[in-house]
Amino acid sequence: DGGCGMPKELHGTGDPASYMKLLSRNYPRIKAADPEGIVISNSVCTGDAYLKDLIKLELMKYCDAIGLHTYNYSKERTAEKWYERMQGVDKFIREANGGKSFPVYITEMGWPTHCNAKHGSSEEYSADSMAKLYLFALTMPFIKGVWWYEFRDGGLDNKYNEDNFGMVRPDLTPKKS
Repeated sequence: DGGCGMPKELHGTGDPASYMKLLSRNYPRIKAADPEGIVISNSVCTGDAYLKDLIKLELMKYCDAIGLHTYNYSKERTAEKWYERMQGVDKFIREANGGKSFPVYITEMGWPTHCNAKHGSSEEYSADSMAKLYLFALTMPFIKGVWWYEFRDGGLDNKYNEDNFGMVRPDLTPKKS
């Protein structure tokens, strides 16, 4: 929906109507090929307004679960605020789904540990937040899985967020998480 951090001039942006056109045409084909397969929607990464637009266009008719990327940067975006957000997501899903929850997969999540006063987190803060987030997720039955991005740091630049999402360093030595 938004390129998940990539410059818009390189990828453009998607829109809910175009995605729903793609999904509504392909969901029946996927289920015909594998009725037991679980079709997870696109991983919404631009926020809840985009997800609400998809839901208004009957997203849940054409998938078996919803995918979200719920990254958090900085100490202002706490695990507690993530929990509140997920409760809100469940609330508006229930409102659109006859009072029933719908499966949600957090297909990417992380607190990067790069050295940036505005957006980076210390290893301790990232580790504590990760533990809290997984515990919170266990209390919400509609959340069917949480995938941490990523297991191993992607590089060595301690100032670049994309190099510092891992639970371990590039040489596989553990971080606090």
